[in-house]
Amino acid sequence: MEHPFNQDLQEALDSQTAYDFLPNGTWVAGGCGLLAHALQTLIPGGTLVVVGRLDRGIADHLAYRVTDQGVPLYLDYNGVQTEPELLAYWATECPGVPLSIKPLSEAESEGLDTDNLYWLIEDAAALARHIRNEIGPCDLERVGLQWVDLEGDDADPIWADQSDTPTYGPSM
Repeated sequence: MEHPFNQDLQEALDSQTAYDFLPNGTWVAGGCGLLAHALQTLIPGGTLVVVGRLDRGIADHLAYRVTDQGVPLYLDYNGVQTEPELLAYWATECPGVPLSIKPLSEAESEGLDTDNLYWLIEDAAALARHIRNEIGPCDLERVGLQWVDLEGDDADPIWADQSDTPTYGPSM
């Protein structure tokens, strides 16, 4: 999804100050939990979600989900994404295996090992301050759908197979 928040967030996270929060890894490999918790601090009211090979007991990624106009939006280093976009990205990281998304609390209650997703989260408030200092206020309006051209040729609605909730992504 082309969203103005995406580039702003990536520029803030690609700074040396932001990378000082990560002793190693990137915001996609190792820093996703810290970033998801920071986004939760900036934009309250959403849900932390686990992405990955959950049917195999593997939590590959943590993202933050908010809902705008009834549409679930997922936030991580790649910015604002729809569910199909988030899963498509992770399909490139985990090719050929089924991927799914579920709320972190549900995954943990089912016994999924999520310890790797809590690495460095004690720095979430400081990272949130850094992001806010770099790109200004962050709230649901800033990451919402009003900034996206849903009428364009490359953003036709796609209706999820098993849901009454619309998601948006490239035309099929």
